[in-house]
Amino acid sequence: MFRDISTVFKKEIKSILKDKAVLLMCILLPFGLMFMEGYLMTALADTEEKETTYNAYYINAPQELEEGLKAIGFSDKKVDRDTCVENIKNKEVKMLVIFPEDFAIDPNGVNVPNIEIYYNSSDNDSLKLR
Repeated sequence: MFRDISTVFKKEIKSILKDKAVLLMCILLPFGLMFMEGYLMTALADTEEKETTYNAYYINAPQELEEGLKAIGFSDKKVDRDTCVENIKNKEVKMLVIFPEDFAIDPNGVNVPNIEIYYNSSDNDSLKLR
């Protein structure tokens, strides 16, 4: 019985290996697709956007806004205004937001506070925060 199975198996394998269309469809095409899929997955993984950190700071932010600013990528480190502005010009710092000392949001919109925002306009990454 095993001899008959072995004979039929050998005969079928020989016929598969002799027929070029079947050889292509059953053996070469799956291996080619497997390697192509691996290559595409690697290329896709390489093109994923890498998370970068930006040096963005704020001065005099009210308590209500501090957590939100930290959440979008601002650092809570204390900085000097003039030094930070120079660092923005040198492209070492991306952004500085300065709130007035008596900053308060007026719900009526009568007194709009003047918030100073410094960034390097020649650097496209200056406006990208998380």
